[in-house]
Amino acid sequence: MIHALTLLAVLLFAAHLASYIPLAVLSAILLVVAYNMGEWREIPVVEAHKSDIVVWLVTFTLTVFADLTIAVRGWE
Repeated sequence: MIHALTLLAVLLFAAHLASYIPLAVLSAILLVVAYNMGEWREIPVVEAHKSDIVVWLVTFTLTVFADLTIAVRGWE
């Protein structure tokens, strides 16, 4: 909740300053945050069947190269 309130305060009071940040910097920050959210160290630990691994890989690939809604809805 604190993070949401902080983000709201930044958006309300400092949004005009964000226009001075280059898009390359914003994309680099997004990549670092996404990589850190990935929990990559836990992936080799997962004991799963080959079919589960295939589903994970296809979903991961569709999420990266297409869209999250396509990746999730494709398995319904």
